[in-house]
Amino acid sequence: MKKLWLIALSAMCAATVVFAAGCDKEDDKGGADALTLQTVAAAYGSVFDATKIEESTEIKQGKLVQYTEEKAFVLSEGSYTVTGSSKRLNPLGGEASEAYTETPIAYTVQKADAFTATLDLNEAYFETVTTENSSLTAAVKTGKEKDFLKQQSLSDVSSMKVTFTMNGETLGSIVITYVSGLSDVTVSVGFTY
Repeated sequence: MKKLWLIALSAMCAATVVFAAGCDKEDDKGGADALTLQTVAAAYGSVFDATKIEESTEIKQGKLVQYTEEKAFVLSEGSYTVTGSSKRLNPLGGEASEAYTETPIAYTVQKADAFTATLDLNEAYFETVTTENSSLTAAVKTGKEKDFLKQQSLSDVSSMKVTFTMNGETLGSIVITYVSGLSDVTVSVGFTY
């Protein structure tokens, strides 16, 4: 369980640094603002424009939720105030009287230090890239998950997909899904500018 939590946390941290902007290219149907991996990759670096970032992580096996985490990063005077909570499923037969242990999250991090991980949007890491309206979804090639997340400590990860959803000229959200061992992991990040 601790290993799954670390993988989810790594993915969540990596997801917070990806931002994208639309472009004015024509898509195959003749519409404006077609999204491409190049568009997403070209917009890197605008993470510092976000005034609020909301993250959520869910790890579950079948319908059983093993772990959840909700965090909000709010920018004020050069640092992010981070608040939220995590809930971890207690082991069967343990001493806990509740099914989950909830832990509050509260800390402050300097803006420059808040986001140290990045996603690598190298086109060679993806297959089956699709777009619909303002979203781009890409499947990460098997064996390239560590490279995409820039987390070489990941293990037993498969079926990774990422969806970038635009909100006008800025990125509204990123959702990363994958399988880790026997668990399904979903990491969602939403941005406010």
